[in-house]
Amino acid sequence: MKTIISIALILSCISIKSQITHNPEEIVKQIRIEFNKINRIKLDCKMQDLNDVSTEGGEMKKCYDGQDLRKAIFIFYRETEKLIVEYYFKDKKIIFSNTKEDRYNAPIYIEGGGKIASTMVSRYYFSEGELIRWLGKDNKIVDVEMYQSKEKEIQKDLKTYGLE
Repeated sequence: MKTIISIALILSCISIKSQITHNPEEIVKQIRIEFNKINRIKLDCKMQDLNDVSTEGGEMKKCYDGQDLRKAIFIFYRETEKLIVEYYFKDKKIIFSNTKEDRYNAPIYIEGGGKIASTMVSRYYFSEGELIRWLGKDNKIVDVEMYQSKEKEIQKDLKTYGLE
């Protein structure tokens, strides 16, 4: 009888753990905790110009906790927009990415131009390198059918900038 109770207890614990680790809401909650931790701790950041990315240039900032890359920030300047992309890492794996795109009323080189006309923010949550949640316009969840192509795009960008 003790054996049956022990087995039932073990199976229920495994089931609960499985539900937690496969529950996107719980994973997103843990990512948000890690995001806040990364932004609270003192990181050693190194800047690099990305002048070859666009005619208006760009910047890359990689932030480390010891030897571990924890955060990377890219700013891309374009004549009609500014794009800020942030990547957050834990255990050498991406856990979160945030993009903010400011579109200008007119090109920056035109008098009166360069004023922000609209802003779009997207947030991407990852578990074991897999995109599990994408919040797009108005902070709404994007259709899951689009996740695979966005995940590949982000992974390609990580590889391009040596962040994988």
